[in-house]
Order: sequence, then structure tokens, then C-alpha cells
Amino acid sequence: AYSFEIENTGNTTLSNVTITDPLTGLILNGVPIPTMAPGDVNTVTYTGLYEIVQQDIDNGKVVNQATVEGTYTDQNGSSQTVPDLSGTTAGNNTPTETLVPQSPEIALVKTVSIANLSAVPQVGEELVYSFTVENTGNVTLNPVTIVDTLPGIVISGGPITLAPGASDSTTFTATYALTQADIDAGRVTNQAEAVGGYSDANGTPQDVRDDSGASLSDDIPTEASITQVPGVDLVKTADTSAFSTPPQPGDIVTYNFRVENTGNVTLNTLTITDPMPGLNITGGPISSLAPGAVDNTTYSATYAI
Repeated sequence: AYSFEIENTGNTTLSNVTITDPLTGLILNGVPIPTMAPGDVNTVTYTGLYEIVQQDIDNGKVVNQATVEGTYTDQNGSSQTVPDLSGTTAGNNTPTETLVPQSPEIALVKTVSIANLSAVPQVGEELVYSFTVENTGNVTLNPVTIVDTLPGIVISGGPITLAPGASDSTTFTATYALTQADIDAGRVTNQAEAVGGYSDANGTPQDVRDDSGASLSDDIPTEASITQVPGVDLVKTADTSAFSTPPQPGDIVTYNFRVENTGNVTLNTLTITDPMPGLNITGGPISSLAPGAVDNTTYSATYAI
């Protein structure tokens, strides 16, 4: 709501004193003041109402300036006008600046699909992420981007512009290829961040951020459960080449062991036991065996018949 104070600061009576204001959308109320003697002040005739628009909030302020104009007759009998630009006091012409509070906010929801994973997930199979980003503040955000610190994730789409209240759930997507460490952990947990840019009332670039969550109101990291299918296979073979002909008590049977990781999870501290009395097992444990890996050298055993 604008008010106007008009003063005749000259020595000549002014007539038909009017105010104009170029601010688009301003409703200026009042009628021309018929006459103002030198020194007269008028604070009631003119008022103005202006409904702020989104651009004003994005600017963080409304800046405008009115013009007053009065008519007088010079010594030649000719009609003349005298104008003045509005100011913050009678002694200046500084435009009127009204700060409009900015409340920048952004929210990000991140979801994951495991539809591309096989029943026994393998390294390189992909998780697919979807993002919904919403402008929950009162300032237009531009640009809006998404960042994710998960090593190896590939984000596609954007940047975009989001008006207050607007939501976008189609622009941004991401894919991530599983690593063995992910399968061994049985899950992939990570969190993205939405970043929205805007300018404050001084024209200085600023940004607002939000960590992704399961809903707009939380910041819970996104977790994808990875099915673990552990498996191990043991093959035991006997070498009787040391037997006498015919075999005698005390002849040695040598056993060899082939251990294979047949699952999708890294196995650690693998040991072999054998209940046969008198069997002597040497070697091991096998500290680690990756999926698909085979060890046929670590363990052996001997037995005297």
C-alpha cells in the first residue's frame, strides 16, 4: 500500500496537481488536486495499491518511482508544468524500494528400482533411480540440478527451472552398476542432493539445498536390498601313487582339495574339516574367495592306511 506526500516547494500557486506511476499493476487512487499554494502539503488525496507478482518475490523487492506534476501560468500568460520524481524524503529522488521476504526451499525424493537385477545379482547389473524434485518455497529456482556422491552413479537430465509449488518427477534419472562390494554388503545405500539457484534482493546468486529422502518431508537415505546367494563347492580327490604293490599298512594316501565359490558373495576364512581318524590336513584357512574363484592349492591332507 503506497501513500504520497505532495508539497508545493516553490513560490507559485500550482493547479491541477496529479500523480502518475509507471509500475505495472499499480492501482492509483485519487483525483487531481485543484490548487496548492506555496508551502501547502497534501498527504491524503492520492494512495496506491499493488499486488505483488512472482517476479517481485524472485527479485526480493519492489522498486518503483512516481511522478508529480503541477500546472502554473508564467509572466507571459502561458501555461507551464513543473514535475518531480518521488523520493524517500522531500530532498531526494530516490526510488521507493520495498523488500519482499524470500523463503527459498527445495525438496527431493529419491526412489530405486531393482527390476533389472537377476535372481542372483551379479557385478555390473544396474539399479535405476528416479527423482522427484519440488519447489517448496516462494522463489523461482533456476537452475535446479541434482548431485550424488555415490562413485559410479550416472545421473541424466536437467538442469531445470521450478516455479514455487512446481514438481518434476520425469527429468532426472540415474543408473548405477553393482560392484562386488555392494553384493557383499547386501545393499546399496546412498543419498542425492537437489540444488536450486536464485538471486537475493541484492542480486547476489544464492542456492538452496536438500538431501533426498523417502518423502518430501524427510531426508532418509535410499536403500536397495541386494539378494545374497552364498555357495561353496568342495571336490576331494585321492592320490594313491605312493602305495606299495601290494599295499601295506602305513602306505600314504594323499588328498587334494578343490574349493570353488559358486555363489555371488565373497567368502572369507574358508576352512576344511575331515572326520576321518588319523587324517592330517595342512594349509589354510583361505582368507578370501571371490565369486567364481577356485582354490586347489591351499589345502592338502595325508593318511596312512
